[in-house]
Amino acid sequence: MTGHTNPTLRLIAQELVRRSYNDIFRVQRFLWQITMVLEFDYDLRVQYEERQLIAWCNIDEINDACKEQLADARRHGNMDKYVTTRFTVECLSINPPPGEESC
Repeated sequence: MTGHTNPTLRLIAQELVRRSYNDIFRVQRFLWQITMVLEFDYDLRVQYEERQLIAWCNIDEINDACKEQLADARRHGNMDKYVTTRFTVECLSINPPPGEESC
């Protein structure tokens, strides 16, 4: 789901992604903030394990950026009690972070 805090810009962003996904997001690198929340259900209580990272990559490389953090988060819960993982991915910038080259 594509979103934006401004309702008008949300519609524009959704249309942009629909039209240009392959041309833009698979080629161009962006600065992303990725939040992963793993849920474990221990019957009497639910445990949430959260990881957050910043990645400078194209959208297809986000999975690679998340693997290590996801593996670490899984070690903090019993995988027999694992329920789901929720991902939130936010584009922070189209400009590279300091020390990175632009595409």
